[in-house]
Amino acid sequence: MSASRARAPLLESLAVLAGALLVVAVLAWLDGPAPDLRGDQNAINLMVVKALHPDWFAGDPLYGRDPSRFYTPTFLGLQTALARRLDGDPTRALQALLWPVGVLFLAGHYVLFRGVTGSPWAAALGALAATTTRNALGGEYWGFSGLESVQPRVIVLGAAPLLVLAFLRWRQTRWLPAFFLLTGVVANFHPIGGLHLCQIAIVTHLALERARPRAWLDAAVGGVLFLVGASPFVLAYLEGRENVTNPALFAVLRAAVEYRFDYLLLPQKTDALLSVAFHVTVVPYGVDARFAPRPRRADLVERWGLRDRMVILFFGGLKPRKNLGVLLDVWARAIPAHADARLVVAGGGPMLSALRARAERLGLASSVVFTGYVPEADKADVYNLADVFFFPSAMEGFGLAVAEAMSSGLPIVASDRGSIPELVVEGEGGFLADPSSADGFVERLRLLLADAPLRAKLGRANAERVERSFRWDRCVDGTRRVYETVLEARRRRRTLR
Repeated sequence: MSASRARAPLLESLAVLAGALLVVAVLAWLDGPAPDLRGDQNAINLMVVKALHPDWFAGDPLYGRDPSRFYTPTFLGLQTALARRLDGDPTRALQALLWPVGVLFLAGHYVLFRGVTGSPWAAALGALAATTTRNALGGEYWGFSGLESVQPRVIVLGAAPLLVLAFLRWRQTRWLPAFFLLTGVVANFHPIGGLHLCQIAIVTHLALERARPRAWLDAAVGGVLFLVGASPFVLAYLEGRENVTNPALFAVLRAAVEYRFDYLLLPQKTDALLSVAFHVTVVPYGVDARFAPRPRRADLVERWGLRDRMVILFFGGLKPRKNLGVLLDVWARAIPAHADARLVVAGGGPMLSALRARAERLGLASSVVFTGYVPEADKADVYNLADVFFFPSAMEGFGLAVAEAMSSGLPIVASDRGSIPELVVEGEGGFLADPSSADGFVERLRLLLADAPLRAKLGRANAERVERSFRWDRCVDGTRRVYETVLEARRRRRTLR
């Protein structure tokens, strides 16, 4: 019995490692052989290329300089070292880093939830749930979603649960200094994230100890040890920064930085403190006027067997966040009453094969058309094949496909999450539903399939709404007004001085 108990932690650790590797493998498979990278990842890739080939980009004002001045040298050095071993390919280096970063994220959260709940099952579910975490303001992933999450802040997000647990267990022991040292080490990958962890720990410790003198001493020692742990970054930063020695330039530089990042500078003004929350102007994206109602293109109708068929269209990348499992579940429940209708799934992506297989299993192969990749030149004609546009995506930054469908005069059935409610007026241009359940979508889709006058009415309203609010000229005018307002406010402040 004692031997069995002794083996239990080892077996649990192996199970956690195997589970984490399995999750990362699934995410890597979903990314596909040619995954999309974030814009900042592409920028970092160029820095890696520069580090591998110092003589390249010599004339470029940004990439012609030492890349360590623009990014954390620890992560940049790690990716560069891997790229050097992988034929100089920075993307393959990111794909290699996917595994350790993913395992760190999942295992780190498992350990925290295991320590808090005492249950391995609760810990496993908590770790999986953590992968879906999003930034509530920006809507972007702050969890772990595959290759796009291989970046410095996710390393901190993976280490943070372990550091939090260490802080809780070490706070009143002699091991507390080790917490601050480890936090400093983590800061080498993402300085702001590490600094925030250190600050939160110090404030929490002072509050729990009621600001006793010993707590202040702990905080001071912790701050020093944090700097010691972060010294690889701190020393590189101090050595590499370009100091301004001409006092006449100080005011100019502060004004330049304050114009864009006034909330970073001390002393902070009241309006600067409020600017992050309240100084926001929304300028909607634009939709090209070529997306407009027109007759169905005959060759596309014949290619996909849509003659005399009612068509429900989904258009977009076939990725997990598009909620495509619900798409087929809804269609399976809606099709019995409309056997002549067809669901057209337009677009390519890593889930194409899986969706085709699922359609086969659900008995939908004859009523679902998968077009694969659609060339840009054909997009407007594909929208005009449809009678209804169905878009269950759970997260969109703008929802360009929805806006293009509206511009094409289609009624919309879509998710009520993200930015889509800002595009589609409920009951006026279509219907919105909870993307976590098929029920709402089924009810609204059946209503539109059975009511041609309603489809026409909602479609006209959508086309008029896009014409009023979402054309490129309005986007340009709105952007120009933002700049004019900011510059005018700047001029007024200078006049008051």
